Amino acid sequence: MLAIINEDYPKFRLIQDLTENDFLINYFITLLNIKCSSLEEKKDLQIQMIVILDFIKSKFGFLTIPEIKEAFKMYVAKDFGHKEIYRNLDTILVSDVLNCFVNFRSDSLRTYNEKNNILAIEASNKLSDSEKEKIMIDAVNNKFTEFIETKQVSEPVEHIFKELFDRKLLKMPTKDTPNTSAYYDKKLSEAKIQVERELKSQISTSKKETNKIKEELVKILNNESGKVEIRAKKLVLIDFFNKQIELKKEKIL
Repeated sequence: MLAIINEDYPKFRLIQDLTENDFLINYFITLLNIKCSSLEEKKDLQIQMIVILDFIKSKFGFLTIPEIKEAFKMYVAKDFGHKEIYRNLDTILVSDVLNCFVNFRSDSLRTYNEKNNILAIEASNKLSDSEKEKIMIDAVNNKFTEFIETKQVSEPVEHIFKELFDRKLLKMPTKDTPNTSAYYDKKLSEAKIQVERELKSQISTSKKETNKIKEELVKILNNESGKVEIRAKKLVLIDFFNKQIELKKEKIL
């Protein structure tokens, strides 16, 4: 799973080769064992495939083809906790499958990053100050480059946010800066709405997954959700990066 995430494949929205799209569609049809009993059904399916490709590009274009394939393999294998597998192929099914995959990937990456953070802390104790400085500069600039290409801020974001905050590139909210404080409060409110909406829209057929969603909704209600905090930082970084693009910056640091 993580191997596929880390491989250097182009994002789906950046792919221009039409044969890549054809291969993906044929993969869907073969994996789901979709059959056409007439020329009319085949024609309808071809039209539907065009709609699906456009839908994936506009809503899930930040994924790569291997990730999209992995999502459907997990769907067929019932790795998302669902009981039924639908053999039709439309935008509703594609949306459900890819949303499940994105949520699954976020949870997997969070666990993966937590482990990596521990290793990074241990390793950082052996680095010189100049080496640490270079690592953080590269991390910030690489995250900005990624955003320019994909318009997405991928996790992890905490270390990027903290670095920009420590360097005072992101303003610090204080009692003397009411506008800045109001801005951060607004982003936190937006993050709550987004995360809560996403959680409520998730389709869960397992009791364990349902309880997990309920627990997270309670955390949001009590202002204890780590997901909301991370999303708010993402929203701040998106605004910051867009501002740098307007200023025609190629690097942040």
